[in-house]
Formats: sequence, structure tokens, C-alpha cells
Amino acid sequence: KDKHDEPPGAQKIPATVIIDGPDTEIIQSLLREDLSHVVEGEPGTSFPLENEVQFRIRNHMASYGVLRVLVETTKMDTPHNPEDDIRERVIGLRGAKANNLLVNGERKSDVYRGTFVSVIQGKTFDDDMFELVYDNDGERDVLDLAGFYDAIRLYLEVGETVPEWNSEDWAQAKRKASVVVEKDLVQNSLSIQERKKELDSARSISSVLGKPPEAEKGKKRSREEISSSVAKKKQRNPKSFLGHRVAKYFPGAEEGDEEVLYFGTIDYISNHDDDEVWWHVQYDDDDQEDWDESDLRRGIKLYARHKDEDTKDDPV
Repeated sequence: KDKHDEPPGAQKIPATVIIDGPDTEIIQSLLREDLSHVVEGEPGTSFPLENEVQFRIRNHMASYGVLRVLVETTKMDTPHNPEDDIRERVIGLRGAKANNLLVNGERKSDVYRGTFVSVIQGKTFDDDMFELVYDNDGERDVLDLAGFYDAIRLYLEVGETVPEWNSEDWAQAKRKASVVVEKDLVQNSLSIQERKKELDSARSISSVLGKPPEAEKGKKRSREEISSSVAKKKQRNPKSFLGHRVAKYFPGAEEGDEEVLYFGTIDYISNHDDDEVWWHVQYDDDDQEDWDESDLRRGIKLYARHKDEDTKDDPV
């Protein structure tokens, strides 16, 4: 022990000596005794007092070392998935959504803000669904990847409801995190790259996302614009919902009983034509039902709110 190692007044913490291998008891006994009269120490050092050192006996330390090396090597060999990294950083992000309202005969767009609380993972990243909880009433919305991108882009433009909040540290941190995720989305998704071009060409994001459907009526469009519009409507492949877990309330067995929540899985498309798509839902109690798109959206939203109650593993 070097007498000059510790500054004056420093708290003395016993040093830990780990003993491994055969004859650990003998080695511990020898180390506990002051053998400075037998073994000459280096100049400027002294044998530690009993309260200055503690001994720990550990057997088979080599196996622990090998395990540690294997774990670290496995971590290094595992390829990094940028999509999983994005999913982890979604939780806690702020989002905004523009809803069209009819007020005194006039169309107005109102912006609702909320926080993303979960990701419902799909078969691919483009199939993921993102759960947004709104600030004003706690209502939940489930958005697809394009909707999620629109929500964070709109939030970056409009900020918080109270303008003064935008200068606070927490709001600045949320905006910085959203900017990073927004850039990562563009890098990892071709569909988001196309959506970015569309939004970037607009004067403001809110003017695009808050535009009422009637605004385009009467406007003559080119063949290219019509083809682009049709392509966007068909952008989400109906098959991408296969395997998703869903939920639905059903009446109780007796009149006056509370509604019962049932879980199920979308297992195949029962009908698909140019006008309408129907998805087949297989419930966990072996009942079954066909859903249209509005049923599908409600079922996914309801599942997102009650997924912790689902006792069956999500097959997605």
C-alpha cells in the first residue's frame, strides 16, 4: 500500500481482494497476517491493516470470464436494426393531427396534440401502427406509418397549444427528438420518402393535413394527378393487416350484463375487389366474423388500449 495514494481527509474504503483457485483458505490466512517481518516490501509501502482490506473467495472465476467474453462477442456480432432503434425512440414523442370541423356552415381545421405511447409492430416496418393519446380528452388514435410521419411533421410546424411552452426545455427536447426520428424515417422507408416530397412542396404542413376533402371538388386534375391519387389510396396493402391482433366488445350473456371484450386475429382476406375489402377475424373463443375497413380500424384501436389484457401472444 502506497502511503501517498490517498489525499488528506479522504474516506477510507476497504480494498477488495478476490481469491480464486486451489488453496484459497491458506492464501487468505497468509494475506490476513502482517508478514512484513518475513517478506520485505517495496520502499514507501506498508502492509494494510485488517480494516483496510476485505477478502472474497470466488470459485470457478474462469467460467464467468468466458461467459462475459461470449456475451460481449454476441453483442458485437448481432447486426444493428435501425428500425428497432426507431421503434424504441417513438415512445414519448409528441404528435399533432388536424381534424376538419363544420362551424356555422364553414369548414375549419382544428389541431389536436398528443403523445405517442406504444408501437404495434407489424410484419414489416411499413406495417407498424403507432398509438397516439390526445392531450385534451385522453382519446386514443392508432396511425399507420404515413399517419405517424404526418403527425410528427405537423407537430414540428405548429408546436404546443400554448406558444410559451415551446421555449421550455422539455418542449425543445421533444422537438429535437422528433427531428431525429423524422430523418431516420426518411432514410429507412421509401413510402415516407415520397410523402416527404409531397409535404415539402406545400407552403405549410397544416395546409395539406388540414385541408377538407371538399376543397378539391370542381378542380380539374391532370391524368397524372388522378393516377397519383389512386395510387395513394391503394398504397396500404390489405394483406399487411394479416396477423394483427384486434379486439371488440360484445353484449353480455344476459340482458343488463356488462359488455365483454373479446380478442381475435385477422387471418385472411375474405373478399377483395376494387370497391371494398373484407378481413376475416378469428376470435380466440373460436367464433369468427368479417370486418370492413372501419371495423378494422376500430378493432386495432381498441386492441391498442387493452393489449395488456390479451393472454395470447401476438403472432405478428
